[in-house]
Amino acid sequence: MNLLLHLARKGALAGQAELSTTQLAKETGLSQQSVSRKLIALEEEGLIERHATPQGVNVRLRASGADALRKEFLALQDVFSRGSRSLKGRVVHGLGEGAYYMSLKGYVTQFRALLGFAPYPGTLNLKVDDAALQQFLLSREKIVIEGFTSEGRTFGGLDAYTVQVGRIPAALIIPHRTSHNRGVAEIIAKDYLRGKLRLKDQDVVEVKP
Repeated sequence: MNLLLHLARKGALAGQAELSTTQLAKETGLSQQSVSRKLIALEEEGLIERHATPQGVNVRLRASGADALRKEFLALQDVFSRGSRSLKGRVVHGLGEGAYYMSLKGYVTQFRALLGFAPYPGTLNLKVDDAALQQFLLSREKIVIEGFTSEGRTFGGLDAYTVQVGRIPAALIIPHRTSHNRGVAEIIAKDYLRGKLRLKDQDVVEVKP
């Protein structure tokens, strides 16, 4: 299926694409022999039409090949559309490191540019079910905050997902390296969320896209 998708991207879905097996091997990470075998197999399955040329091979997806890709697309679309519409967790104390990290210029500059706000120096930590967290993030767009080096020290990157807590714009962040246990979601926002929403430990908070 990966090679079929690659052929479609090279123009074989809209019409006939003139391709080189050597180039296809470089682009897909396969050996030239593997590419040739897979092209033969796709032709035998009736998914493509293939004609050898002095320059390489002309390939066109047949209707059955387009249907196979369409079915794969719909299956993936179904999987990613199942993401939960909200995430609930209980407020817990963090490790006290959020204020330091969220005030670092290397992070703040990227937060402003990519999230649209500079965060309050600290995080709201929520104890959540890890499976529920993964389900919530399933169809969310990931924004990558790059790691950086400052004063001889290296700081890791993190993934951010824009969310709302109440009506307050926020972001759920997942550091690439963290000392938190699984099942803890860290939330950042321009506002001090504990104070703004009058939260205390063990209060239930709902996070929405």
